[in-house]
Amino acid sequence: MRRCLLLFLTLLVTTAGAQDAPSIVRIPSTKNLQADGQLASREGKVMLVLVSQESCSYCERIKHEVIKPLIRSGQYANRLLIRELPIDGGAESIDFNGAARENREIAFSRYRAGLTPTLLFLAPDGEPLVPKIVGFQTPDMYYYYVEQAIELAYEKLQRKNPMKGAN
Repeated sequence: MRRCLLLFLTLLVTTAGAQDAPSIVRIPSTKNLQADGQLASREGKVMLVLVSQESCSYCERIKHEVIKPLIRSGQYANRLLIRELPIDGGAESIDFNGAARENREIAFSRYRAGLTPTLLFLAPDGEPLVPKIVGFQTPDMYYYYVEQAIELAYEKLQRKNPMKGAN
């Protein structure tokens, strides 16, 4: 009887702790923007791309205070395909044209994203839908600005391609 009670209490505590613990959220790094764009196109989604660097403390803040909570909430699961484009260390990805290029070159040459963090709101073909958000100014309002950019980008994408993503 004591063992059953002990087992029951252990399960209860373990289950309660698991519910209170924040779920682990990972922001996928892109290796192939062309394939990511094709996926976004099939699903009728805007691509939210975080241009980041490993040594960027503001990049980490945006990941933990904005992007991960946004993913965890599920609020934009039907509207966004989120990817990270790390620009340090000579990392390479396939660009929207199918060519292998350094991430830094992709970020700067196409989007003028030389500073990190930068958030890009892209159509599946890689074209910007709304102006990028550079840096992490006004932390109190940042999430609001991101939400506004997502909404406007999604509206523009729907006007470009009204048959996809009618959620």
